[in-house]
Amino acid sequence: MNTVACELFAAATCNMACAYCYIPKTPTMGELHRRVTSELSSGRWIETLKQVVGEQLEHIGFWGTEPTLILDFVTPQVPDILGTFPNLKNVGFSTNLLQRPEVICDFARALSAHTDKVKLDVQVSLDGPEWVTDENRHPGAVAAITANLRRLFEDLGSGGPGITVAMRFKPTLTVENMRAMDDQRIGEWFSFFDGLLDMYAVTVRDKEHLQFAPEVTPTFVVPGRYTSDDGRDVAAFFERVWRLEQRHQRKRMFKYIRGSLNQYVKRFQRLVRYHGDFMRHPSMMTCSAGDTNMGLGLARVHICHRTFMLDQPEYVASVERTLGNWDVSLFEQGRISIANRFIADADAKRELARLWYVMRNYHDFYTLQVSYGVALLKELAAAGQVSPVYGECEELAALLALFVATAFSCPAENLLNTGCLHFSPVSLFRLLGNGAFESILEQYLAGERAAA
Repeated sequence: MNTVACELFAAATCNMACAYCYIPKTPTMGELHRRVTSELSSGRWIETLKQVVGEQLEHIGFWGTEPTLILDFVTPQVPDILGTFPNLKNVGFSTNLLQRPEVICDFARALSAHTDKVKLDVQVSLDGPEWVTDENRHPGAVAAITANLRRLFEDLGSGGPGITVAMRFKPTLTVENMRAMDDQRIGEWFSFFDGLLDMYAVTVRDKEHLQFAPEVTPTFVVPGRYTSDDGRDVAAFFERVWRLEQRHQRKRMFKYIRGSLNQYVKRFQRLVRYHGDFMRHPSMMTCSAGDTNMGLGLARVHICHRTFMLDQPEYVASVERTLGNWDVSLFEQGRISIANRFIADADAKRELARLWYVMRNYHDFYTLQVSYGVALLKELAAAGQVSPVYGECEELAALLALFVATAFSCPAENLLNTGCLHFSPVSLFRLLGNGAFESILEQYLAGERAAA
C-alpha cells in the first residue's frame, strides 16, 4: 500500500447544526476543538504526518466539522507544509460557506505565494434553495452562503491567485426533502444551482485559475436509517428527476448544468466502464480510506475522518447522555468501542502495520461483500422489504450487491453499523432495493441506446 493522502482532523465544532449530520452535537465539542486548534497552531501535526506517511504525501484534506473555523491557524504554516511534503499536489476541504470567506482567500494566496503546482479544491456544501437548505440547516443560510460565494468569485476570480482553485457543489437531500419535490420543485431545485453557475460565469474573469464544475446532482444522507417505504419514495424521486433530464435533453432547460442529473447513474456507468480493470484491481472501486488515504486525528491514525470524534472518551460519554441524536443507538450498542480497535497511535508501528493489513482485506477482495449482499437481498425479498425480483433473480441481486459495495463503499460506516468492515448496512439495501436501482439501470440503458 502506498499512502499518499491524509484527512486531517481540523475542527471539532461547527457553525451549523444540520438536521442530518452524522456527528452528534454535545457541549464537550468546544473543549475538543480547543485541543485540535492547539495541535494545529503548534505545527506538531506536520511532523506527525511525516512520521506516518513520509515525504510522499500528495493530498491533504481538512476534515472534522467546518474548516473555515481553523484555516487562519494553518495559513502561516503553508511554507512548512510545502517544504515537508515536496510532492504535494492538492489541498482541499468541504465548507458550508456560512461565514468567513476571507480566510479561504487568504489561504489560497498563501499557497500561491509559494507554489503554482498545488491545486486548492473547495467543495461547497449547499442543499438547494431556501425551502431545502434553510429547512435542513437554519433560516437565512442560503442568503448568507450566496453572498459569500459571490465574495469568493469577486476576490479569487479577478486574476488573484496563481494556483488553480477548483470548486464544486455538494447538495444533500433527506428522503423528506425528496418526497416534497414534485416535478415543478425539482425543476426549481436545479434552476437554483444553474443561477449560481450563471453568477460564476458573469462574475469571474479568470476562469483558468478559478474553476467551477458545471455539474450538480442530489446525494443521499449517508449514514441514514432507511425503510422500505423510503426506498419506494426514492425510486419515485429518481423517476421525476429522469423525466426532467429528458426534457432538459430536448429543450436545454438549464444554461450551465452538464451531464446526468442523477449522480448514482453516473456511479453505475463508472462501474460498467471499468469492470474489466475492477476484476483485477478491486481497490479502484472502493473508498480510499485505509488504502491510499488515512485520517490523522490527535496524534492517532484513523481509517478516515468518520471516527475522528469516537476515540475521545469525554465526547463519547456526552453523546450517551444526550437525547435527540439520531445515531445515539450506535453508541448504546457498543459500536464505538469496535471503531476504537481501528484507531492506532501514530508512533505505534506494530499497530499501524496491523491496521493496514486488516484494511487490505477490505480493498483487495470483494466476493465476501457481494455474497453477503446477495444473501441479504434474498432474505429481505422473502420478508417483503425489497422488491421480489431480488429473490427471484440472483444475477440482479449480485449486481445490486456489487453496486452497494462500490458506489457506497465506506468501511468505517460498515464497521459502525454492522460490526464488520465487509458488510454494508441493511438500510442501503432497503433504500435501493425498492425500485431505485431498477430506475438507475433503466436510465443507464436508455443512455446506452441513445449513444449507440
